[in-house]
Amino acid sequence: MPGKVSVTEEVSPEIGLTKEEIEKGIWNSPPTEKGQGRYLIHGKTIAPADFGKIREYVRYWDQEFLEEADMFFASVGWRINAAGLTALRELGYDVEIDTLESQKQRREEIAAKEKAAKEQAESERKVTGEKFKADVAEYEKYLGNPEWAGTAPENHGDQILLKVFRASEYQYTEYYCLKSGHIHVFIQHMYDMWDNMYSVSQAPARVQEEARRLMAEKRAEQERGQSECEERRSHQIFFRMVCPTCGRTVYIRDDMVRDSKDGKVGCGKCSKPKKVVYFGKNETVERKDIPENSEIKG
Repeated sequence: MPGKVSVTEEVSPEIGLTKEEIEKGIWNSPPTEKGQGRYLIHGKTIAPADFGKIREYVRYWDQEFLEEADMFFASVGWRINAAGLTALRELGYDVEIDTLESQKQRREEIAAKEKAAKEQAESERKVTGEKFKADVAEYEKYLGNPEWAGTAPENHGDQILLKVFRASEYQYTEYYCLKSGHIHVFIQHMYDMWDNMYSVSQAPARVQEEARRLMAEKRAEQERGQSECEERRSHQIFFRMVCPTCGRTVYIRDDMVRDSKDGKVGCGKCSKPKKVVYFGKNETVERKDIPENSEIKG
C-alpha cells in the first residue's frame, strides 16, 4: 500500500518560464517551467514499480551536475515537478510538502530566537559588568583607595591572593598583597590585553593582617599536603634484591620490577654484553623500613 512521500519545495510553481522561453534560452542551470515548480524528494518511500510510472517527471542531480550548474548549496537527490506530485497522489501516495512559506517561517522563528538570546546575553553581560565594576570599586575602598603605579616596590617579597572579581572568562581583576605590605593588582581587560599595577603606599593594617592570615593558611595547607605525600611515600613497596654473584643488595620499587622484562632486573656491576646476571628477588618491604644508606631505586 502506498505510503507518504516527503518533499521540499525549492521553486514555487508561480515562478518559472514557458516552454517556449526555455527552448529559446541557453541555461547554466535547468530553468523551471512555470506552473510546475521544483521539489526535492526525501528518502526512498516510492515503490520501484511506481517510480517507473512517474519517471518522466523526475531528474537526478548528482554532485558533479550541481557544481557545473553553480548550485553549490543545493543537495544531491531526485527532483520532481508538480505534475509528478499529482501522479503520485493518483497512485495513492500521501504527499507532504515542506513549502517555501514554511521554510521562511522556520528561518524567521530561528532568527527571532537567536535575536532574543543575544539580547538576553547582552542584558546579562551588562548587569554582570555593572556588578563587576561596583564590586571592584567597593573592594578598592576597603583597600584604602590606593594610588597605583606601574612598577613594583623594591624588596616586595612574596605575594598572596586576596580577592578575585570576574566579569567573564577573559575579564577579571585579581588583588594580591605583597610581603612588603603593598597591593599588586592584575587586570585582565580581554583575551590579549592586561595590566599589572602596584600601590604606591602600603595597604591598611587590617588588609596586611588578612594577608598574613591567608599566607599562614596557605603555608599550613602546603605542609599538610607535603606531610600526606611523605606518608604515602613511606608506605611504597620495594623488593629487596640481591645479586648472586657480587652480593650487591638493592631495594627496587615494585612497579619498576613489574615493568621490567619477565620481572627480572640485571645487576649492572656483574652483567656482561652477552651474559646478564639477574638479581634474586627477596622479601618486600615498605620504604620506611629500608635501612639507612641502602641503595634504593625508585
